[in-house]
Amino acid sequence: MYTWNKDNLYLNSAIDGSIIPNDPRSGEKWANESVAMLWAEAEKVRAEAQALLLSSPQSLNYTGHIVFTSNVVNENTGTVLQAPNPEAEFSEMTITKNSVLKLVANIQSDKNDEATVLTDLPNDMFRIPIRNQDTAEQDLLLGTLDKGILTVEAVMDKAGYWEVTEALINSKLPDDFNLAMEKMVFAVVSVPKASMVDTTTSEASSSQAIESVSNAAEASDS
Repeated sequence: MYTWNKDNLYLNSAIDGSIIPNDPRSGEKWANESVAMLWAEAEKVRAEAQALLLSSPQSLNYTGHIVFTSNVVNENTGTVLQAPNPEAEFSEMTITKNSVLKLVANIQSDKNDEATVLTDLPNDMFRIPIRNQDTAEQDLLLGTLDKGILTVEAVMDKAGYWEVTEALINSKLPDDFNLAMEKMVFAVVSVPKASMVDTTTSEASSSQAIESVSNAAEASDS
């Protein structure tokens, strides 16, 4: 889709001949050829996935729908900085790096009916491919499928925007077993521990400070 122009240090589109002199993510000149080609590869993968999604209503016969019912973080490992917005086009949540993410989902024959969970599906491990939106790096989340309920626990130890899409899910499933799902994005951010304020400790310290000032004032009056 793109080639690298070594003389002028920009990407050239093989489709329409247009050039991309700067990194779209930062607006700055490309750092080097490697960075530019990684972005180009990510764009290619994203375009192919989008094309598959657009064609899926005509080409795929869905076995079921993945409907997430819970997405939380183990409070001892990290923090949810921003929960998904149910009114957004797709689900996105922001969590701290190294959080243990727990996802629970039903596999239903009817997306809008919880009573249609496919309980006759075989109990087994379930692998969910996840991809970095910027670098196209892929990883796997390992879960278990039990009577149509999917449970996943994963350590999110790499910063960045990570997405789970219908195309990724089905790329690892048999051709005759296709699942529909809405895209999920996890923004994993590095947050220094010092910036994670413990409100309980802060409130206690404030109370102690106020009490000390009050005692000093009483001593002065006496």
